[in-house]
Order: sequence, then structure tokens, then C-alpha cells
Amino acid sequence: MSAIRTSFALLAMGLCVAACGALQGLDKFDKCDTDEECGLLEGGGTDSPVSTDGPSSGDTSTGEAGCGDVLSDPKNCGRCGNPCATGFTCSGGTCSCTKTTCGGPRDGGADAGDASADGGGELRCVDLSIDVLNCGLCDNACAIPNAVPKCVLGHCGLGSCTAGFVDCDGNAANGCECASDSCDVAKKLCSKRAFVTSTTFAGGALGGLTGADAKCQARAVAAGLPGTYKAWLSDSTGSPSTRFAKAPVPYRLVDGTIIANNFSDIIDGTLSAPLVMTELGTPAPRSTICGPQPNTNPVINDRIWVWTSTAADGTLASGASTCTNWSDPAVGGAQWADPATSGLLSNCGGGACNGGPYLNPLFCFQQ
Repeated sequence: MSAIRTSFALLAMGLCVAACGALQGLDKFDKCDTDEECGLLEGGGTDSPVSTDGPSSGDTSTGEAGCGDVLSDPKNCGRCGNPCATGFTCSGGTCSCTKTTCGGPRDGGADAGDASADGGGELRCVDLSIDVLNCGLCDNACAIPNAVPKCVLGHCGLGSCTAGFVDCDGNAANGCECASDSCDVAKKLCSKRAFVTSTTFAGGALGGLTGADAKCQARAVAAGLPGTYKAWLSDSTGSPSTRFAKAPVPYRLVDGTIIANNFSDIIDGTLSAPLVMTELGTPAPRSTICGPQPNTNPVINDRIWVWTSTAADGTLASGASTCTNWSDPAVGGAQWADPATSGLLSNCGGGACNGGPYLNPLFCFQQ
């Protein structure tokens, strides 16, 4: 009986050895024939950089089920379940990179001498001369304002401008800095837009300077004008002299007419052309009354009156009322401006803030 038990034990051991040997035989340089074999050995040898995405479920490029040749299959390089990392190739059963390795435990850019990498993240094989995410150095991503970047010989450059923008000055470093229709080709400078709102408002119901700015912005958006706009308006909290970005480039109407060469030119008392066009390119709203009512001797002028309380130099006009900082329609005496004159400010220094005929537009300037 003992001999029989011994015989059965030897037989079982032999079967186990054969079965285990079949599994362990799927080692380096062994072909993987089935999808099941693909998952038998996970990870990979320490001699090959592997992907963190896990083993592949098959390689249909071989025309058969299973994983293909482990000598050249990048999904199972050298052994089953040993995929190469992004950009690596499988040659002779080893994942290799003929360019530069970035990210992962082997980040260091041995090919490029990059010592700045932190050694973290996914391992990748990249060409530092053309890769926009690793241009010249690992993890040096190209970013060009309003543009699609490119990497040429390891240096970031401008590939193409995004819709609505142009590279006016030819300097790739600041990208496509101008709106498509705002480039002054001769000066290689962007210009800024200025307009009179096509809608009118009661002076004491503007919502302060912030509310007035929002009204300018809303009109610009409605007209499809890009950029940020603020109202040429003053009160005790601020004025164009303190609130505006003082652009060194020309200001123009929406039809391209230049009204000033720069912000300093705006506040010198005269304009090159009157600011009399709306955001839609139409004539500004007109008013025929200057002065508060009732008035025993009203001044009747067919001109364009605009809420400002702003002096020609961009500061709060002396003695001007601002309708409690443009929030109280019960207070009168706001100052109007007349863009039909050479400057921004007229001789009409008063007017009610609330309702009645005193519904005037705003001057809006792009920032």
C-alpha cells in the first residue's frame, strides 16, 4: 500500500511540474500565443522601461490571436504583459528610446543632459527638437498667447494664430497680440476701439462706475467686438485717469478712423476726429436739449450729449455732480460732454440725472 501511495504522489508531482513549467516557460523572449498567456506575467523586467497602463489584451497586427512576437511587440516586449512606454520601440525584446526619456523613474534626459526633471509622471520617449510639450527640455511646454505653438529645433515658436487674432508686430514671444481688425500695419501696433453706446441711460441709474463699465461691455459683446471696455465716466471713486489702461497705441472708431494716437493724445484737449459713432457703426444718438429744465433760456443744440462728469484731461470735472456716484436718480446736475466738438467735453456743464429728456449714451474705450 505504501508503494502505491508513493507512485500516486510521484505521478501528481510530475503533472504539477509539467503544468508549472508551462507557465514559467513564458519568460523572456518566449512567444505569447493566446490572450490568456498575455496576462500571465505582468509588469516587466528591470532592464526595460514599461508603461504604467498594464498589459495588452492582444496584438491583432500579427494576424493571429495572442500577443505576437515578444522580440518586436511593443505591447509585450521581451515577455508577456510588458508594454513599452509612450514613444518607445521594441527591438530584440528590449524597450528602447533613441531620443530622450522624460518623466517616470528614468527621467533625466540623458540624451540631452536635462538635469532639471523631477523624475515623476509617466515615462515617455520624446523628440526634444519638435515636441511642443517637451521643447528643448523635458516638461518645457510651449505656450504662445492666442496661438497654436510649434517647436522647431528645440525652441518654441508661433505655429498659427487662433481665430480672430493676428501677429501684428512679428514678435512670436507675445503671440498673436492684436484682434484681426485692429492691427496698424505701418506702426506694427494694435489699436484700441472707442464708441458711443447706441443705447441711452438715465444718469442716476447707471449702477456706479462698475455698472457703466458693464453697459459698455454689453454693447461691445452685442456688436461682436472683442476685448474689455470701460466707460469714460468719473465720480468720487475714480476716473479715466485712474481707471483706464493708458494704451500707447492709437484709438479708433469701429470704421477704422483714428481719433487719437495714444491715451496721452486723448487727454490733450483735442481729438483727431470726433467720437460720434456707435459700436454698430451707426451715428450716435442725438439730443436737442442742453441744460436742466425748466429753464427760462434753454440752449437748443442738435448735438450728442453723453454722460461723463469728466474733464478733458480724464479727471473728475471740477464742480461736477455725479448723481451720488451714478446711483441716485433724484440728484441733478450731472455734467455732459459733446463729442461733436474737437475735445471730449462741451460747454454744457449741467443736466438732470433722472429720466425725462435726459437719457444719454456713454463713451466706451477698449482697455
